[in-house]
Amino acid sequence: STLFLRVLFIKSYLQAQHDPRPIALGALSSRLISLGYLGVGAAMGLSFDWMMLYVALQGLVMFGVMVALRPQWAALMRLRYFNTQRLKSTLRESSPVFAASALYFFYSQSDIVIMSRLMDAKSVGVYSAAIRLVPLATFIGFSLLATFYRELERRLAQDRANFEAFVRAVLALHFAAGLVLAIGSTLFAQIGRAHV
Repeated sequence: STLFLRVLFIKSYLQAQHDPRPIALGALSSRLISLGYLGVGAAMGLSFDWMMLYVALQGLVMFGVMVALRPQWAALMRLRYFNTQRLKSTLRESSPVFAASALYFFYSQSDIVIMSRLMDAKSVGVYSAAIRLVPLATFIGFSLLATFYRELERRLAQDRANFEAFVRAVLALHFAAGLVLAIGSTLFAQIGRAHV
């Protein structure tokens, strides 16, 4: 999944081109197919190892859809333009980001390690499952911004007052989504606590 969605940089290329349609269609189709795979796998009683292939399947399908919709991306990769010195300088420049990304995995799991010292195994399991919802919820803001980015750019170039009104509307949408998520989390946390 990381290979197809991060190393092969078509998603970043499409974002830089302000071309969200292939990303959206790829994300939708790949996730539906992955969920279908999980459903069939659960019905067939597949092992954990086979079930975990849904992650690779999702990445492969999303990559395939994006490439199918924008095949000109492949023309960007030309070996004759490969420059080792440029690669080294870029790696030196971006090494702090690489290091921070590598450390993020350990940092993001540190609260679960702390909780495992304070609570029983069942409570830690419930906590770790719930905490995984936080990155999903924060992604809503990024997806809303990506959805309206082209329109924001167009309005900024045309009319400043119109742009600011549109920004206020997008911020109101962000706020409403955050409020719904906060209320939902609060209500379901009470229900979850009652069952634990």
